[in-house]
Amino acid sequence: MSRIMKSMHIVAALTAVALVVAACGSGSESGDVSVDRNTAISAQSLQRLLPVGLSVAPGEKAVVVIGGGTSEMCSIDHTGSLWCWGRPSTGLVQVQASSVSPTPVRIPMPNNQYVTAVSSGPGDATCAIAGGEVFCWGLNNSRIVASNGSYYTAPTRVGNIGSPAIDIAVSSTSACAVVANGAVLCWGDGRQGTMTQEAFVDYNIRGPVTLPFINNAVKITGGFNNFCVISVNAMLQCWGRNANGQLGPGGAEPVFAGREPLLQPGVVDVQVVDVSMGTNHTCVVLTIGSVKCFGQNVFGQLGLDSAVVPSSAVPRTADGFPWRALAINASQESTCVNDIEGQVWCWGRLHGTQRDVWQAQKLVGMSNVMALGGNKRLGGTVCSATWEGRLLCAGYDTTGDLGNGAPVGSESSSAVTIAGFGITPAQNVATTTPPNTVPATTAAPQTTVATTVPATVPATVTVPTVATTVAVTVATTTPSSDSAQVQGSPSTTTGAASTPATTSSGASQATASINGDATALTVPAVTSPSTVRRALSVKVGKKVDAKTMTVFAGISAPKSSKVKVTVSKAGSRFCRTSRTSVQGKKVGVCSVTIGVTPKGQKTRSRTIFVNVVA
Repeated sequence: MSRIMKSMHIVAALTAVALVVAACGSGSESGDVSVDRNTAISAQSLQRLLPVGLSVAPGEKAVVVIGGGTSEMCSIDHTGSLWCWGRPSTGLVQVQASSVSPTPVRIPMPNNQYVTAVSSGPGDATCAIAGGEVFCWGLNNSRIVASNGSYYTAPTRVGNIGSPAIDIAVSSTSACAVVANGAVLCWGDGRQGTMTQEAFVDYNIRGPVTLPFINNAVKITGGFNNFCVISVNAMLQCWGRNANGQLGPGGAEPVFAGREPLLQPGVVDVQVVDVSMGTNHTCVVLTIGSVKCFGQNVFGQLGLDSAVVPSSAVPRTADGFPWRALAINASQESTCVNDIEGQVWCWGRLHGTQRDVWQAQKLVGMSNVMALGGNKRLGGTVCSATWEGRLLCAGYDTTGDLGNGAPVGSESSSAVTIAGFGITPAQNVATTTPPNTVPATTAAPQTTVATTVPATVPATVTVPTVATTVAVTVATTTPSSDSAQVQGSPSTTTGAASTPATTSSGASQATASINGDATALTVPAVTSPSTVRRALSVKVGKKVDAKTMTVFAGISAPKSSKVKVTVSKAGSRFCRTSRTSVQGKKVGVCSVTIGVTPKGQKTRSRTIFVNVVA
């Protein structure tokens, strides 16, 4: 086996290990420190998304994940509880779920399983992942929730998913989940081309069906009748209808293959950190921090002057945003990002103003942002989670989706604080103690380097990626397939919802033995897309700077922040640190922990994989 192929196997196996982590609040980790401990989803590890050493007092809730779509907004707190608000006032309002509220209400999951991902679609259906299983509720016109029934008031288990689910996305007529082995399963109404070619012509095929043209996925987002995923190697693939070029160049009809819109002649920077699909456009954040968008540009939502570029199927750099981005959210007619310093910028039809501006405008009151999300409604709402666990929203309150209880029709061009979330100021004090990335059993020191993030953006290294199709052998014990879907309470019946089936307390396990930056590992299943660290590629002898790694890790770093770069003991065989970068030493995979300490604040720490290629 060639060194490059061996490296590809190592990085895929490492990521598979990172994907198969901690279900149902129990279980433990074992193995080398190179395993990304931020990927473990439990009551304890969800708190690791917060700054290191920041404690949450009894009774406090800290938001760590933001989700939602057209029909409602949702957030996940540090304990894995799901909170939702909004939903349109349709004729079904009398039987809608308890989340019909102008302020966040908790959506209980069967057996109190904690939630790791959530998505709401244009068709008024919402799906969440809890304990590695998929639960959906809301309007069932497209059979996203169940094979029959019109409206489901309670989270209802979707059967036959098989492997533990790690991410979820809902479109207008179907839903898709990424599972632990990187496959994508979709269900609902496939006649818009969002499922398989067979489901495109046969309405009787509801699914879930496995897409044969998507592999090694770790993150998914949905549009109106289309989806995109990011692969283990940070590559973008999309499918579905392409009426406005939101899937890149090519025809409008579905082709039942993974379109790769970023792979254009002469384009080198194609690795993706984040992706979001609006109704008619798609935007991505590249590993170098720049933003590219494609699709319709009527309102300037591509970050380009609509008078000059009314639309573009070819991905174009958002000229209106000249800074470095971390995460992105595309709505029906606007786009928002949070930048490297934790500020939120928007363009297109601005939230709460109804002004069309193609140049990025700072959203007043949203700062120190850790996670970003929004709905796809006309006018729209955008919400964020801060590093202190606060929940902030701005935009037009169509049906309570602003979240602060204001009358329907209210709007705010600046951020409003949603009560009930956040850590008290007394808890948020500076620390001089860096995160302990070395387990007690490890005697050898790690290679570290501390630096200060400069005000200017340093030059970055352009690096190629490895192939996106990788054969991985991971021994996995998966739950038995479901013979039927366990249903909640459709509006056509009476009585309380039956309790969906759940996985047993002994979650399915996955074991991987690899020769790279890890030893034999055994960890429980299920993870969250918000914490999955993908592989950043660099050539032997080349360097990747601290700021690029900070972007890839998804950590906001205000000016004058102190940055600590740590390569694990095992990873020092393949990578070395210098003053402001990590350099590829020889072909292999190393894990690098990035610790960012803003002035007067707690350290924010995440781990990424660096894949060194020849």
